[in-house]
Amino acid sequence: MQDSHVQEPLEESAPLAARWAQQHCEGCGWYHGFWQHMRLMGMGKTLSGVPHLFLQAVAQWQGQQGLRVLVSGAADASALAHVVQGLGGAKAVRKHTAHLTVLDRCETPLSLNRWYAQHAELDVTCHCSDALDFQTDQTFDLILTSSFLGYFKPEQRQQLFAVYARLLKPTGRLVFANRLRSGPQDVAIGFNPAEAQRFMDRARQANAQLPPALQWSVDKLQAAALAYTHSFRSYPVNSLETVAADLGSADMVVKHHQLSEPQLPAFAQKAGLAGPSTAGDSTYLFIEAGLA
Repeated sequence: MQDSHVQEPLEESAPLAARWAQQHCEGCGWYHGFWQHMRLMGMGKTLSGVPHLFLQAVAQWQGQQGLRVLVSGAADASALAHVVQGLGGAKAVRKHTAHLTVLDRCETPLSLNRWYAQHAELDVTCHCSDALDFQTDQTFDLILTSSFLGYFKPEQRQQLFAVYARLLKPTGRLVFANRLRSGPQDVAIGFNPAEAQRFMDRARQANAQLPPALQWSVDKLQAAALAYTHSFRSYPVNSLETVAADLGSADMVVKHHQLSEPQLPAFAQKAGLAGPSTAGDSTYLFIEAGLA
C-alpha cells in the first residue's frame, strides 16, 4: 500500500499562494488565496480526504514510458505532488519521461504547480482554461480531479465528462473523488450562519497555533474566513448511481469505486466543522472510470 503522506512544502507555498492570488485571481482570491493557509492550519482536506486511494490508483501506472497525465482543477499543487509520488517520485518521473499537464482557469494554482515542478526539478505543462472549454490535440492515460463536481450543475457534469472522454486514451482512466450529500443536485449549498461562525472561530484558534512567522493577523484572518464562508457554494453529488449515469451520458463507465470516510488532519478531526469544502459527517465516493 502506498504511503499516503506526501511531503508538500506548505510553509513555503502558502505565502506564495496568498501573494499570487492578489496578482492573478479574478473573483476567486477568497479561495485560492486562503486554501493553502487553511491546509497549513490543519483545516483543509488533501485530495478529498482520500489521498491514499489516489496514490494507489496512480501507482498502477508506475514504469510506463511516456505516460501522459492531466490534473484538472487544481486548487494548489497537491494533486501534482501526489501524482509524482504515486509514480515513484521525481526521479522515476524523469526516468520514464512522464508528461505532466495541469489545467485550471486561474493562474494562481497554475503558478503554484509551476513552482512545485521547479522545486522537484520536473517539467509541467500548464493550461489556463475552463475545463468545459479546454481544447488540445493531446490525449491522456490518466486524468485526475478532486472535489471538482460540486462546481458544476448536473447538466454541466455531463458536459465535463464528455470533455474528459474526448481527452482520454482508449485504455486510459479518469480518477476522481467527491463528497456525497443529499439534496437537489441543481441547488448550490453554502455555509449556514452557525457553520460559518464555527468555521471562523476554529480558524482563529488554528492560526494562533502556527509558528509566529506563519500566522496571519487577526483582521486578515477574519476577513479571509468571512469571505470564504460567504462565497463558497457547492452543488450536491447524491450517489454512485447519479455519477454513473452522468458518466454514461459520455459513453464512460465506472471501472472501480470505493466509499470512504475522509482522512483529516488532527485539528480538523476535532474541530467539528461543517459546510461545503469541509468533511463534515460525510462519506466520499472515489471512482476510476474509463471509456465504455
